[in-house]
Parts: sequence; C-alpha cells; structure tokens
Amino acid sequence: MSGLGRAKHYAAATMLRGYAEILRIPGARAFILAGFVGRLPFAMIPLAIVLYVSSTTGSYATAGLLSATEAIAAAFGSPATSRIIDRLGQTRVLPWLAAGQAFSLVAFVLAVASGQPLPILLILAALAGACQPSIGSCVRARWVYVTDPADPTQLRRGFAFDSILEEMVFTVSPMLTAIVAVQVSLPLPLLLAAVFCVTGSGTLAALRRTAPPLRKQDHRERRRRPALLLPGMPLLAFCAMGLGAVFGTFEVTTVAFTAQLGRPEAGGFLLALWAVFSMFGGLWFGARALVMSAQRVLIIQTCLLTGALLPAALSQNVFVIILVTVLSGSIVAPTLISVFTLTERLVPATALTEGLAWAVSGITVGFALGSALAGQVVDQFDTAAGYALPTASAALACLVALLGGRYLGRHLAPRTRPTAVTAASVHDPALPDPIPGPGPSFQPLGDPGVPGGQ
Repeated sequence: MSGLGRAKHYAAATMLRGYAEILRIPGARAFILAGFVGRLPFAMIPLAIVLYVSSTTGSYATAGLLSATEAIAAAFGSPATSRIIDRLGQTRVLPWLAAGQAFSLVAFVLAVASGQPLPILLILAALAGACQPSIGSCVRARWVYVTDPADPTQLRRGFAFDSILEEMVFTVSPMLTAIVAVQVSLPLPLLLAAVFCVTGSGTLAALRRTAPPLRKQDHRERRRRPALLLPGMPLLAFCAMGLGAVFGTFEVTTVAFTAQLGRPEAGGFLLALWAVFSMFGGLWFGARALVMSAQRVLIIQTCLLTGALLPAALSQNVFVIILVTVLSGSIVAPTLISVFTLTERLVPATALTEGLAWAVSGITVGFALGSALAGQVVDQFDTAAGYALPTASAALACLVALLGGRYLGRHLAPRTRPTAVTAASVHDPALPDPIPGPGPSFQPLGDPGVPGGQ
C-alpha cells in the first residue's frame, strides 16, 4: 500500500473510531433507533395524503392543499410543543403528542373514506401536523446531554450521525409509502405512520436515563420569550430558511431539468447522489476537530455552498449539473450541523428542544417556499433561472451569517449543562410517569449497556 493509501486508510479508521465512540455511550443506540422509527411519519404523511386523497377524490388540488396544511401545521406546531417538552420533559409530553397524531390520522382516513367536506379534512390534517412530535429536536437534545461538554467534537459527531439518519428517513419513507399505497392499500401508509409515531415516541419517552433532566424554572424563566426571540435566534432561523430554500429550489429544478432531457427518472438519481454525498460530508465534518469559531465555520460553509451551486445557473451541461450535485451535496450536511451547533449555544438549557425545533421549522418553511417559487420560475422561464434560485438562497444565507457573525459570537454561551452520561454514571432523573404512556415496567426496544433496558 502506498503512503497516500495508508494515510487515507488511517484517516478513515480514525473517523470510524470516533463514531464508534459515541455509539458506545450508554443508551445512545436505543434513542437512535427510537428516533429513527419516530421520524418516519414526518416524511411519510405528506406523500401518503397526496396518494390517498387524489385517488379517492380525483382532485390533486385538494390533495396538495391537505398535504400542505399538514406540513405547515407541523412546521409551526413543533416549536410550540417543544416549548412544552422543555417545561415538562420528553417522558410526559411525547406520549400525549403521539396519541394526538395517531387519533388525527385515523380520523382523517375515515373522514376521506366517508366523503366528509373539505373543512373537516383541513381541520384533521392541521391537527395531525400540530400534534407531530418533534422527534428530531428531542434526539438532538439527548445528544447535547450525553456527550462530553469538554469535547465539542463529540457533539458534532452526534449531530452528524443524526443528519445521516434523517437522510435515510427521507430516502426510505417515500419509497415505503409509495410501495405500500400502490401494492397493498391506499390508506395503509397513513395508518402505518400512526403506528410508527406511537412506537417511536413511546419508546423514546420510556428511555429516561438519556432524557435531558428537568430544571427548576423561576418566575422569569416560565414567562420568558419564545426561543425564536432570544438574541441571535432570529438571525439563525433566517439563515436556516435560506438553507431550506436551497433544498426546495434545487430539488424542483433538478426534476424539471431531467424531464426536459427526456430522462425524468434521472432526477431521482441526481437527488439520491446529492443525499449520498451529503451523508459523506456530514461524516467527514463530524469527525473534524475545528480550531475556528462556530459562526466563522458557518460563514465559510455558506460561501462554499454558494460557489458550488453557481455553475448550474451558468451552464446547463449534464456533466456540470452532476458536478454541482456532488460538490454542493457534500456541503449540505456540514452546514446543517453548524446551524444546530450554534442553536445549542444560543438558547438556555431550559429552551433547548424549542430552539432546535425553530431551526428545523426554519428549514421546513424555506423548503416549502423554495419549492413553490421554483415551480413558478421553471414554468415561466427555464431551468437556468431555476438553478439561479438555490444559488441566490445560499448567497442570502451566507450574507445573513456574514453580517450577523459578530452578533452571534457575542451571544454564544459555553456548553454548560448537566453532567454527561458515562458508563460509570447513569442516573434516572426524578420524573413522573407519563400519562398516558408506559409505566416503569414497560421496556420497549431496550437500552444497550444498561441492565433491564433502563
């Protein structure tokens, strides 16, 4: 093996050892698995609604409206429910949310099947979205709690691993939804989403030892402003919206570009390529020990993303588009990791889940707005104009990060929080049993490395 080959092998082995280290944290594998199952409905429900409603009513307009209603309700509902989770704890709140979403989805299926009027369907779709547990934020809050505050690389690895799981969710869920709907039954994906929600959320709620402990809040903390209004958070949420718009505009334009070439199936290949390189980029970034400030890293990443996307707007050559897909995809996950890392340091521990939920909501809203705008631009102009949109969105995120960098830096806090979970110190926060939900004897999935699944 050449010297270069040995160096690459050593680097890969070092990176894998770093991820193996965080997976050995007691309880980590259990909440990773529960979080994966609990997040499946997030990507399943919008597509499942479109497939079920369009086939049942014959109206794509109605299907799109109901799907958008559910998605928007989820985007704005998750920060509100996450605020409650920060106050009462994941153990108490997640089972209630899961029960609410499962009930809403079952009621929605029955309402569509019985031909109920549109206002009732809109209410049920909105309720299903509003009750959607913010599983991603809850899992990231657990990573903050269980990793070593003296080693920020550990948290980046946790966030990187979490980003990879989200890529897997958004890869597996649409395929599962389409196959089940077409091959088995149209309403079945919505019912499966209800089952996954209850199973994943219930299991996550039962894994108490890795749940961030509740902290006593004084009168001022109980009446504090929403996390979105805390210093620095509006800037970061706006930056997250810009990144979400990158995803939405790039996806729609890429599908239109391959359709114009007469190869519509190639759109799925390019987007899959984007996701794969995003995963590799996240793995690489999560293993790095950074020497510069987090806000400066975000500025560099958004600048690189802008530069990587620019050639697609200047040339419609297939090889250029493939190169842009690979380069920009490799920057996506690292940029998201930086957004979540900065969020964790901008909000107090008592608002951590809510703050992370606002970052996710910013991405979601940006994705929805970007998708809608890209569709209009591609219809009115061409895909060159369409590819200008993700470049402009990334440039906007870069501008926000650049202008707000010093302001963010002044409000970043060191990682001060409860002692991390270690193999020698695993404790059970004194939390009341969830109502409704599993009692102390219920041990779903188990918790690796801890006797009795606890």
